[in-house]
Amino acid sequence: MTVMLSTEPLLRGLQLEYLTFVREPNTVDLCDKTLNDFIPSDKNFNLYAHQCEALNSLNEGKNVVLRAETGSGKTESWLLYSISKRVRTLAVYPTVALQSDQTKRLREIAQMTNLSIGVISGREKTEGTVLESADIVTTNPQQLLMEIKRVRTYEYLNSPFRKFLSSVQLIVLDEFDFYGSSKASLLLELLGLLISHVIGRQIQIVVVTATLSNPEEFSNRLSELTGRECAIIQGKAPRPQITTYLILGRRGVVDELHKISRSLSSEWGDYSLDYEEFKRVFHKFVSDLKWRPSKNYQLIRRGQRISSRPYNKDDVILLLRNYERDEAVTLVFTKGVNSANELKKWLPSAGVHHHYVSEGERRRLEEDLAQGRKKVGISVRTLSQGINFPNIGRVVHYGLPQSVREYIQKNGRAGRDPKKMPVSEIVVFPLTEDDMAIMAGGINEWESLGPEVLIYTAENKYPKLLRELIEAKLGLSGSYELLKEMGLYKERLNERGEEEFYAVNFYTRGKTYENMIPVVVDGRKYTEISMKDLVEKYQPGYLDHVNDAVITSVTQKEGYTVNETSVREGLHNVPNCVAQGIQAYLQVKKSWEELTEEGVKKFAEDLLRGKIQPKVTVGFSYEKQGFTRYTEFPHSVSWIVESEGKQMIPLGDGKGVLEYRTREIELACSKVGRYEDYTYVYESDLDPRDDEESVTLGHAFVSAVLRRKFGVQHNHLRFFIQPMGLGKESKNRVVIWEYEPTALVERLRKGGISVRNEELNCSRLEDELRKINEDELVKVIMRWIDPGIRPSKMASWEKLRELGIRYLGYLCDRTVVNTKKVGVATVERKPALAISAIYLGEEAIICGFNGNYICGKEKVREAISESVLSGSLESIVHFGQSEILSKLGVTNSAILRVMGFYDVHQIYLSKLGGERPISLEKLYDEIFSEQVNRDIYKKFSDMIVKGDSNRKEVAEEVAKLKAYQIYMLYCVADLI
Repeated sequence: MTVMLSTEPLLRGLQLEYLTFVREPNTVDLCDKTLNDFIPSDKNFNLYAHQCEALNSLNEGKNVVLRAETGSGKTESWLLYSISKRVRTLAVYPTVALQSDQTKRLREIAQMTNLSIGVISGREKTEGTVLESADIVTTNPQQLLMEIKRVRTYEYLNSPFRKFLSSVQLIVLDEFDFYGSSKASLLLELLGLLISHVIGRQIQIVVVTATLSNPEEFSNRLSELTGRECAIIQGKAPRPQITTYLILGRRGVVDELHKISRSLSSEWGDYSLDYEEFKRVFHKFVSDLKWRPSKNYQLIRRGQRISSRPYNKDDVILLLRNYERDEAVTLVFTKGVNSANELKKWLPSAGVHHHYVSEGERRRLEEDLAQGRKKVGISVRTLSQGINFPNIGRVVHYGLPQSVREYIQKNGRAGRDPKKMPVSEIVVFPLTEDDMAIMAGGINEWESLGPEVLIYTAENKYPKLLRELIEAKLGLSGSYELLKEMGLYKERLNERGEEEFYAVNFYTRGKTYENMIPVVVDGRKYTEISMKDLVEKYQPGYLDHVNDAVITSVTQKEGYTVNETSVREGLHNVPNCVAQGIQAYLQVKKSWEELTEEGVKKFAEDLLRGKIQPKVTVGFSYEKQGFTRYTEFPHSVSWIVESEGKQMIPLGDGKGVLEYRTREIELACSKVGRYEDYTYVYESDLDPRDDEESVTLGHAFVSAVLRRKFGVQHNHLRFFIQPMGLGKESKNRVVIWEYEPTALVERLRKGGISVRNEELNCSRLEDELRKINEDELVKVIMRWIDPGIRPSKMASWEKLRELGIRYLGYLCDRTVVNTKKVGVATVERKPALAISAIYLGEEAIICGFNGNYICGKEKVREAISESVLSGSLESIVHFGQSEILSKLGVTNSAILRVMGFYDVHQIYLSKLGGERPISLEKLYDEIFSEQVNRDIYKKFSDMIVKGDSNRKEVAEEVAKLKAYQIYMLYCVADLI
């Protein structure tokens, strides 16, 4: 048993204040089966109950969906079945790196059981008869897709992998959560293709997941593919006692902030607390200093200044030096490479582990940590997976990761074997304002957000598109309705369909070389990115905070290469656009009176401190509503510069909030690349009462609540405002799209989806928006969604709620008025006269409608005159063509009010009001769903293009139709 130092006395000795949270040990039920019942081993022990349940289900011939935590013995749940029954197994892992780690482990077990292990990855491939006869083969989805695409080729017929697959009995999809929602759905469809066209018979499937949203629907699909029942099994992991230390700051800082809180309690009313009580709400108070309106500007400013650096880097280093003499190993996770290297500089006996370190050095450090020769390992992410050493007792977070999944994953490295390590520790040093805000909501509350859920819907067309593309390419008979709908098929794949087939890859669409773009920092390659990454982020001028570098160029020879220069090297030889951006930055700092150091040095310092954030605005075009092909392209690259000091933003009643000034600097760098794929897109015309800011806040609020309450990825939904038309009569359109195609929005609108054992639909989401109380974590998530949202914009929770409910109207496609309830079909009053004109060159074809159609300038003028004289005409309604009235000699008078189409919309707005947006477009569709022959518009448009001589006759029909439509819209507005 490892004896571990306690962090508590160390923190006291360093004069650091902290909070502790103790999680009691988690025990897992055992079953009566032991390891030796399945394989010979020197280490015999009883299996967990969920492992036995999975093994029993497999022995009964069922599929298994195992929803299990990290460290719960997931692998043994299927591996013991494979070994004991000699079941030929294909194990699919999401990445080459994970595949490599698991293959290494399987080979260690294979030595004890006389198993043969085969590998097919991008880096390694078992050859010939060894692969054909392997008991277990590991692979990844891209290799499976390549194999399926080769079906019916000569190369495939002689493939050893095909021969292995022809006798495979079990397929395991491990680490299923890693894929994300759309890729998980795609993998399931890939499995169906494999079974149908390669394996050709029923097999068993095991899916290992922790976050699948609706396992029942998913299991039904597995049963369809295999003809077998599916068992859904829950699995917990054993855990030692875990103590979390949440660092507040130096004792003097906490004491000073306590005094300020008491001074503010007369205004805020909830901080008349003693010192120990104040520590429990320390981070909430720090968050209130940022977000909460106040009249005491000077106290707020002082409190913000003190709380901005509650502890020093030296405090962290001194604590870590104590850990170097511990029996247990400590893993330290930082936000970036620069901070990892900074800590290493002051801790020479510690090891550093990130992508800048060679693979050989990383492996040596792993061995040193496993053997206890080194006690502290420092990493950004690379030590968070595949590291299962029983002597790791502590994880330190120097700054929080943005992803809860990543936080949980990193914490899972400690206390893997409770028998050897009965206690473990998590130490959290909040580093940024967002970290502080997370702490204000509560570290346990934040962790309880859990990983983002995997969303599976049977209706998702994205995986169906893959299936139809491959089956059509194989020449199989089928209706191929989706391919036809997308314009890819007519009797066979057309040219565009062929292009799509060859562009299909598992992780991102496009040719393989397009998705292996090297990123080179100061001449040294450190990773590869996809074309999607290039378009959305890695543009010239972009600031790469992971590497503390600036992208100086994207070169293209045989393929793209991203070149970066580290700010630690002095920013030499940057392109003109970056140099001009730095000069613009210096001008901004000068205008704020904050330029006190050498320019480039100050720029580098601010970049390292996160005071300059990159922004790539991406253009988005699409072909149609619903499931559609889209194109992304980089539109602009900017830097968001944040001031050192804050300014007061007044909010009324003498109150205000302090917030940083910001300035956006757009760079004149060239933009590179474009990316095409498929997703779901939804349109709605924008209510004129709404603008981009209100929709941005509403969108962020709804997305944050979806993440907070239902686990939906916070950036799953995206939107933009699309201008339509010009001038007063113009309108804007809200376009909402899914970042990865899942058909989630369709399910929200049409009945719902099971998420975290709850039914989620539009009504349920609206209920949640109405009842959710002010929540710090929701505000943090909103800032993740859009860092441009300032504190002053979130000062009123009720305003955010109102905007969220309005945005839900766009998201859920809710028509505000049911026109059938207001009697449109039985209008029994003298209606307004509606007029419309169609222009053919200089000639105006004018028609009206007042219960009867009237065409021709003179006849319309007569109808107006008669109505005015009789006093029966209340209004003339036109379609934004006020020049028609002047041609007719009509002016406003006491009994004649002239209105435009825009004015009709205002009638709707004034009469309906309400929380939801009002869409004339949707009202229009409802009113005219049966009466209007929409084909006439297309016919007229085609005739204009062709210069058809008969277009005047059709123009009159169009003018009549438009007059009738305007008339009906006005009647509905008048009756509401």
